[in-house]
Amino acid sequence: IYPIEGLFKLQLSSLFVILTFSLVAEIILFNSKYNQDSFLDSISKFKLQPDFRPKDLKQQIAPKCRVLYFPLKFPSLGPLRDSDNTVLHLVWPHRWEHDKDPATFFHVLLMLMDAGLNFHVSVLGEPFSEVPPVFAEASTHLGNRAVNWGN
Repeated sequence: IYPIEGLFKLQLSSLFVILTFSLVAEIILFNSKYNQDSFLDSISKFKLQPDFRPKDLKQQIAPKCRVLYFPLKFPSLGPLRDSDNTVLHLVWPHRWEHDKDPATFFHVLLMLMDAGLNFHVSVLGEPFSEVPPVFAEASTHLGNRAVNWGN
């Protein structure tokens, strides 16, 4: 649930509906582990009406949660050859927002750099008014490995 300025009452009613559905659902699916964890972590942070507040919401909802990733089929690549000088090209195709977990993506890229692997990266997607600081930091660290940056 995204915080929407000026719509606090709408958020509370939406949250009530989401929590109610989550309590009665047999299974709750998320498209990423990040979204699942964010939802579960946020449950205890909400301050609901003190009357009739259900207890242990997170403990009741968490066992029903699953991640259903977008289905992808990867072709068989066969063994890698030592003489293959092809440079790996990684792509960030998402909008530039925290819910896409850019920190993990860029952390992995820095680990690849530290391991001495040769790669390029294209950071696509649309930056919005509140871009997570990790994008600027990554741009500096990646240097000329970043062949495309934005849109």
